[in-house]
Amino acid sequence: FTTTSHWYVPFFSTATHIEDFIYTGTGIGELFIYFSKIYALFAPIGFYASLILRDYDKKTALFANTGLCLIIPVLFEAVSYFQGTPLNIDACLYRFLGIFFGILLSKIMDGIFIYFTGEPFLQERNRYSFFL
Repeated sequence: FTTTSHWYVPFFSTATHIEDFIYTGTGIGELFIYFSKIYALFAPIGFYASLILRDYDKKTALFANTGLCLIIPVLFEAVSYFQGTPLNIDACLYRFLGIFFGILLSKIMDGIFIYFTGEPFLQERNRYSFFL
């Protein structure tokens, strides 16, 4: 490998951080902070995309959500690549996981809401009248 080819190997930089933690006892905190930042930034994208696509049939919504999970991280990585940063496949994978967890969170929330109320999440509930 050359000096920049490790960016193309999935989870190589993550493994390097874990090795640094094992051998030196430092560096794992930055890795968890990085994970939490990525998930905090990209989970809402998946959550809102799932909510926007909830009215479509299941095949169309699955196809669109999968496309978003794949296209958005690649676009972010392409923009940083054209700005001169080397390609980092780990960042692309973590963004994908962040969007996927956002979609999963919206589905879990909808399932829990249906279980307790019998109605889908964000269904129009205009049952209250102030003019009785």
